Amino acid sequence: MAAGRNRWAVVIALVTACWAALIVMPAQAADTVAILYPELPEPERGLFELIRAGARDSIDSAGAHSVALAVGESESQEDLANRVQATGATRLLLLGRRAYELSAGLERRYPTFAAAVDLPVGKSSRVAGITMYADPAEVFKTLHLLAPRIERVIIVVDQDSSRWMLDAAKTAAREERLEAVIHDARSTADGANRAWNVLQYGNPDTDALWVLDSSGYATEDVLPELVAESWRRRFLVFSNVVRHVREGALFAVYVDPKGLGRRAGSQVLQTKQGAHEIVFLQDLQSAVNTRVAAHLDLPVSVALASSFNLVVGRP
Repeated sequence: MAAGRNRWAVVIALVTACWAALIVMPAQAADTVAILYPELPEPERGLFELIRAGARDSIDSAGAHSVALAVGESESQEDLANRVQATGATRLLLLGRRAYELSAGLERRYPTFAAAVDLPVGKSSRVAGITMYADPAEVFKTLHLLAPRIERVIIVVDQDSSRWMLDAAKTAAREERLEAVIHDARSTADGANRAWNVLQYGNPDTDALWVLDSSGYATEDVLPELVAESWRRRFLVFSNVVRHVREGALFAVYVDPKGLGRRAGSQVLQTKQGAHEIVFLQDLQSAVNTRVAAHLDLPVSVALASSFNLVVGRP
C-alpha cells in the first residue's frame, strides 16, 4: 500500500510540475507580417488594395498578424527599415517595384516574399516571389481555344530587358505548335512603329500580335490607332491588360489581384530566409471581346464565353 501511495505521489508531482511549466512558459509569438505596398493613384491603388486584402485573408486564417506600411516616393531605405523594425515584424511581404527596391538588404534580417513585381522567373532574384507575368503557356492555350488557325505569335519588345520572358514564350509556343517571332524595339516610338508594321504587313490568317504592357508602346495615344488598323485588316491582337479588351483586343489573360494576394500571404508564412526563386503568376483571370471575335469570324459559343471572367462586346 505504501508503495502504491508513493507511485501516485510521484505521478501527481509530475503533473503539477508540467502544469506549472505551462503556466510560466510564454506562448510562442505568432508571426507578424509587414506588408509593404506603394502609394499610387487609381486605378493602381485599387489593384494593390485587392492584393493586400487577399494577403490579409491568408495571414489571418493562419493565425498570424499583419501590418500594412505604405511606401512613399521620397522615403529612404533607412526610414523604411526603421518603420519595419518598429512594427515588430517577423516576416516581410513586398508588393510592387518600389517596396522591392527600397527594402534591399532587409531580406538578410527577415524571411521575405515579393509579389506584383515584374521580376524574371528563376533564381536570380534576391528574394522569393511571384512575377507579374502569366506563364505564356496559359496565354497560348487561351489563344488556341479562340483562334486555332493562328500559327505565329508576334511580340514587339525590348529583347535585352525581357529576354527571360521571351525564352519562356518561345518554349511555350513550341509546345503549343506555334512560332514566337520577336521584333526588337529600343524605344516607345520604335515599338509603336514595329507594331504598326506587323499589323500592316503580317498575315491576318495565321499571325497574331501579343501586346505586353511591359513593352511600353501601347500608350493611350498609340493603342487606338493600332486597334483601328487591326480592325481594318481583321488582324488578331491580344494582351495581358484587361483594359485593352474593352478597347478592341480580342482577349487578355491578366492577374487576379485578390487571388495573388491570398497566394502571397500564404507563401510568405512558409518562406525560409535566403529563399530567392521567382515563379510565374498562377492566379489569373481572362476577358474576351465577342464583338471583335465576330468581326474576326471566330465563333464564341455560350460555353466558351462562360469560361472567361469578363465578356465584353455583347449586343
